[in-house]
Amino acid sequence: MPSEKQYAAGASSTIEVTDAQLTLSNARITKIQALYDYNSFLARLKRSMGITR
Repeated sequence: MPSEKQYAAGASSTIEVTDAQLTLSNARITKIQALYDYNSFLARLKRSMGITR
């Protein structure tokens, strides 16, 4: 992660590193939620069309 390298080089603070880690975690959560929503919608669509597989 660039912020960790910048921190090690003294170019950023621990707050900036923590903020970057939080941003990354939130992006990962958003991705997982989007995948869940997509798969849930797809399952409901298939069920409504009578597709079992």
